[in-house]
Formats: sequence, C-alpha cells, structure tokens
Amino acid sequence: MLAVRGSAKFRTIRFLQPIHDQALDAMRLASGFVGRKLFSAAVLAALAAIIGFATPAHAQNRVALIIGNGAYQNVPELPNPPHDAAAVAAAFKRLGFSVQLVTDARYEDMRRALLKFSEKARTAEMAVVFFAGHGMEIDGENWLVPTDAELKSDLDVDQEAISLHAVMLMVSAASKLGLVILDACRNNPFLSRMKRTVATRGLGRGLARVDPTDNVLVAYSARDGTTAADGEGGDSPFTTALLKYLDVPGLEINFLFRDVRDDVIASTHGEQEPFVYGSLSKQAIYFIPPPAVAPVAGAPDAIAWSILKETIDEGALKRFAAQYPDSPLRKDAEARIAELEAAHTGNPSLSSPEEIAWNIVKDSTDPGELRRFIEQFPGSARRAEAEQKLAALVDAASKATTANAVDRHSLALSLQFELKRVGCFNGAMNGEFDDATRAAERSFAKLASIKMPDELSLDSIQAVRRFDKRVCPLVCPEGQHAAGERCVANASPAKTAERTPESRKPERRKQESRTEKPHKRVTTNAAAPRRSGKCFSYGGHSFCE
Repeated sequence: MLAVRGSAKFRTIRFLQPIHDQALDAMRLASGFVGRKLFSAAVLAALAAIIGFATPAHAQNRVALIIGNGAYQNVPELPNPPHDAAAVAAAFKRLGFSVQLVTDARYEDMRRALLKFSEKARTAEMAVVFFAGHGMEIDGENWLVPTDAELKSDLDVDQEAISLHAVMLMVSAASKLGLVILDACRNNPFLSRMKRTVATRGLGRGLARVDPTDNVLVAYSARDGTTAADGEGGDSPFTTALLKYLDVPGLEINFLFRDVRDDVIASTHGEQEPFVYGSLSKQAIYFIPPPAVAPVAGAPDAIAWSILKETIDEGALKRFAAQYPDSPLRKDAEARIAELEAAHTGNPSLSSPEEIAWNIVKDSTDPGELRRFIEQFPGSARRAEAEQKLAALVDAASKATTANAVDRHSLALSLQFELKRVGCFNGAMNGEFDDATRAAERSFAKLASIKMPDELSLDSIQAVRRFDKRVCPLVCPEGQHAAGERCVANASPAKTAERTPESRKPERRKQESRTEKPHKRVTTNAAAPRRSGKCFSYGGHSFCE
C-alpha cells in the first residue's frame, strides 16, 4: 500500500478500492496493446489524480508588491487606497504569492520597497505590482505619487515621484508574467497648483497610454486620458471587480480583466472604462489553473479507449475493436485505424534513412542537429516541421539573451537610484551603466573613501546603500547657490547694493567733501594782532617779542 494503516490516505485508498480494481483490470487489458511502460504510467497517473498526490500548478515562485497611498500630506486624503491594498494583498497571498504590503508610503518607503521587490522579481515566474493612490502624467510620462510629495513645480516630479516606466522594467524580469495594476487615475489635486517651467509642457488628465513589451501587461482602472472614481464604499469600483475575479479557478488572465472591465462599466453606468495595455503569447496564463480532469471510473472499454485513442499502433486498435465488438467506442477505433492507414500510405517508409534521422533529431534541443537534417534532406516532407522547431530554438535563445540584458538594466537602474539618493548622480534614470553613471560612481567612491567593484553588480548597489546621508556636495548651476538640500537663485547685484550700507559710503564721502567749509587762508599782508611787548616790521612781515 501507499500509506500506513490507520492514516487518512490509507482510508481514502480503501474507500476507492472498488474503482481502483475496475480501472486496473481495464489497464491490464490495455497494457497488452501499448506495452509495459504505458501501463505503468497510466496506473500512476490514475492514482495521482484519484488520491490527489499532484503538486498544485500555482505553487511556483510568485512575488507581489502592493502599495496603497491615502494619507497624502499636502492634498486631501483618499479614504479607499489603504483598504484596497490590504484586500488585494490578502487575495494574492491566497493565490500563492509572496506579498509585500506598503500603505501610506513616502518617497523613501516606495523607493526601498521597489528595490527589494526588484531583487525578488529577477528569479520569479510571476511578478505583480498593484498601486492605489494618486498618479499623474507629465509630457507623456506617467508617475506614481508618494504621500509626502509637494510637487510645486513640474521639475520636482523626478525627485518626488516614482516613474511607471521603472516599475514596468522591474516586473519584466519575471519569466512568465510581469503585471502592473494601477488604480491611480483619480482626479489629481496636484495639477491645478503645479507651476510649469516650460509653457508647452503638458500636464495630462489621468494617465498616458503605455506600450509594454515582452511578457508585461499594464492594467489601468480607467483608460488613458480619463479619470476613475475612488468609490463610496470600502473599495473602489475597480478593486471591487478585481477582487471578485482574482480567485476564480481556470480564468485566463486576459479574460479576467475583460470581466473586470464589464463589471466596472456596469457599476459606474459607463462613466469609467478599465483598460489593459500589452499582449502575451498564445500560452494561457492562470492565477488558479483549471482543475485537473481525473479519469472517469466506468466501463473497461471506456478506460481502455482513454489510453489508446492517441496511439499510432494499428495492431493495438484492431485488438480493441475485436475485444469490445459491441462497444459504442468501436466506431472511433475503426476511424482511427482508417486515419493511420491513409497517413501511412502517403508517408515515406519508417525504415528509410530520412525517417530514421528524423526520429533521432525531432526532440533535440541542439539547433545544429536540425540544421544538418535540413541540409542533408532538403526535399523531405519533414523539412517544414524541422524549420519550425529550429526557429523556436533560436527564438528561445534570443529571449534568454534579452532576459540577461533586462537583468543588467535593473541593476543599473538600482545603482542610479542609490547614487541619486546620496547626491552623486544627476543624470537620466535610464537603466544604463553609461559614462554619467560611472562618473557618479567614481565621485562617490572618492568622497566616501571606499573602493567600488570594477563591474556593475549587487555589491556596487549595497556599497552605496550603506550610506544614509548625502555624500557628494550639492552642485548648483550658475546664478544659484546651495541652501540646505536645494539650489536657490542668487540675489541681483542692484538689489544687493541697496541693502548693503557699505555700498553707500563712497557717495556719502563725496557729499561730505562738497559741503565741507574751506579753511581760512592767512593773508601775509594783514596786520598782525597786537600783543603785549615790542613789535617791529621787516620785509613786509610783523614780528613781536
């Protein structure tokens, strides 16, 4: 037996023993048709399906970052996002995700949460980011707004908000699905008071359209250029619909968001239409896969046919028809025999060199073997299939190379985040380990008196992350000076002169020199004052004793 006597599984097996015995009889019959290996596999498959030994299909590496921002410090609060985030986090935990929940996150909280999530996403099968709160679009670029943002000017958005593009890059590292869900298209109070530094710079309504690549989907609670309702109950209309369908078994991801769209349109009377951007391959993706169909316990002919229906062994099919002449499945067996005979007539002999070579290379993962088959048998009927398999292998290799590039892109983006935090990087957050990023890294290493790794790596990021304060001094453009952590404009020279007492001293001196009384000149010819004693004159001068 498969379990010790007295255990729950032992009791289950004893309960199913009659079904098991009946199935076993039919499989013994089928084993005479299809061989010992197929018989063993069929028994194991039947027992696994009946007893439930199979591992759940969704027990894979899945990660999710859930953010709900409601307690904004500089604009009115949003009541629903923290509650929405908590409900969505609980749902993804039920789906087998490793969930990181962040509510009322400031800029620094969101930045650190995204860096932690990015490291997990690189080894994940599915990576999901859900954000509820304020979002905005400036010049076609979308931003997720933390709770401590002020956004007095459109230039402040780089330093006070998180780029949606950066989040999309992080989830794209997942091997099967990268998903960003935004319930962030609400009316934005920051836009009305934000100062524009360039008159032509656009401040959009809602969020702008995005074009994800590869395996990434981005779901908006309201299509681009429109706004979404926050809701009057515990959850927004979009989150309410999302929670309704996340746990539905066998609901493919594309159909899940179609159902969400229909519910939101109905609940908002057509005022809000969710939208999904991006496209996936033909492979179906489920949060909860459809339940496995267990073999039906029934008549022996039905069980035997469930094993034989895909076989290419004509002899086995003929023995089935002879064994069960009155079976309603006999017609299916005879149709399968006729199909195989027709195909055999039009195909090369199974003993030909071409067919022998194909049987060797058809399951190969080496592109070189398939190329050699195509070159050696250019007129083969198998050539189209060989070329298709070769193209699939080349495409898989290309995607693996792209995945490595995405991984390096994420590392560079994380390093730029950290260097900007310590004041050493002022360039574009483009995820490239370019000259500007290298120069910023060298400046940091020199001022921090540490040695940095020569190549881009996690060690580089961790070295910068150890510093909690600014390392590089604030460098201001010409005409400005540093005031704490900001650059402010210098005062004009004319105004400075008016305020400085020293600048007025030369003018006062000139005025005083003009108003000063002249000294009296002594006239030598004037009579000398009388004094006591004897006086006399000589050469026009008076002298007195």
